[in-house]
Amino acid sequence: MSVHLINIPRINPNEDFVEITQWLMPHGATVQLDDPICIIETSKASQELTAQKEGILFQIVSSGQSVGVGERIGLIGSSLEDAEQYVAREQDDNLQQIKATAKYSSFKA
Repeated sequence: MSVHLINIPRINPNEDFVEITQWLMPHGATVQLDDPICIIETSKASQELTAQKEGILFQIVSSGQSVGVGERIGLIGSSLEDAEQYVAREQDDNLQQIKATAKYSSFKA
């Protein structure tokens, strides 16, 4: 399973959040290297994000949402199923970390 993570770059050094103003490619679309996939915007600038890998686009964040710099907004996988499996595995890992933290916190109290 091969996936490329799409994370928000910093486009303005003074802003920590951007808005996904528009996805240019739909969820499940086949994208080629350097295809424009979405437009992100801060209060002072907007920028197109381009595909850094060929594959199938899996959107995690919807248009109109505000997200932090460095946050994941999507994936490009060799198939939509690969991307869905990656997201499901990541969510399961996050749940296990939350449970472990809660158990540790209650043990310390």
